[in-house]
Amino acid sequence: MTGLGWHQFKPRLAYSLGWRKVDLIEKGISGPPSNICSKCVNIKPELKLSDRIYYCNTHSPPLDRDLHGTMNISNTGLINVGRPLPN
Repeated sequence: MTGLGWHQFKPRLAYSLGWRKVDLIEKGISGPPSNICSKCVNIKPELKLSDRIYYCNTHSPPLDRDLHGTMNISNTGLINVGRPLPN
């Protein structure tokens, strides 16, 4: 992928995934914030950007905030295409 411009990345990725019969799910500019629990949708409005670990007040084990945000984005994409969420 060296020397490949960003405008060429998406079409080539879609082409490669098509061969493997895998869907490309795009994420818009806005998405679920990382202050929402990916398991129970509990909202923590007091979460600051400096907080690197997400602690759910309800049940979840502590998670790295970046990993937690990634899980929220993945769950939103699955919901948008009508697929079930992972357990």
